[in-house]
Parts: sequence; structure tokens; C-alpha cells
Amino acid sequence: MKRPPLDEALDILANIAVLQHHIHSRMRVYPQDVQLTASLQASTA
Repeated sequence: MKRPPLDEALDILANIAVLQHHIHSRMRVYPQDVQLTASLQASTA
């Protein structure tokens, strides 16, 4: 039986919310400063 479009849309929104929360949480715990990372790698080479 095909699910109603509203249920599918709510599932998609829930999945997006989970992904956004995961990214936000990782950035709080492991801040990503790409410029700093590149500088550190260049200085150790």
C-alpha cells in the first residue's frame, strides 16, 4: 500500500533534522577550521 505524500514529506523532514543536528553537534564538539588544519599540515610536512 502506498504511503500518503504527507507521511513521506514528514519522514524526509525528520531525516533532514537528524542530519542537521548531527552536523551541528559535531561542529560544537570538533570545531572545523579548514584554514588552521591546512596550516598545521603544511608546517608538519
